[in-house]
Amino acid sequence: MQTRIAGGAWHGILSACGSPPAIDLLGAGEVLCRARLMPAGAGQWRVVADIPPNRLHDGVQTFVLVRADTGARLCAFSIVAGLPVGDDIRAEIELLRAEVELLKRALRRALRARAEGGADGGGA
Repeated sequence: MQTRIAGGAWHGILSACGSPPAIDLLGAGEVLCRARLMPAGAGQWRVVADIPPNRLHDGVQTFVLVRADTGARLCAFSIVAGLPVGDDIRAEIELLRAEVELLKRALRRALRARAEGGADGGGA
């Protein structure tokens, strides 16, 4: 499934042989809506699932698209809103990237000093 969010709805493409299954959008384990399916070519269906505005609030909300008949997971997506959370994984990744950049600079400085004749590695 390709995915994007536009106009308050999740949009995707489903490949299915024959008739597509009914698809439900779940949030916090509860069915929020039945997705709309429209033909999009041979074996392809456009899928549109409206995201209820009352389910959007500060923090991270995760939604799951499932087959209505079996509950099998087809796709999941998250929406982050509001102020960043202190333990937000993206903030942690950015911090790790910054620390790796500092280590790379220090290593390059030490290697440059060593190449220029500083036997002790330049003290970096």
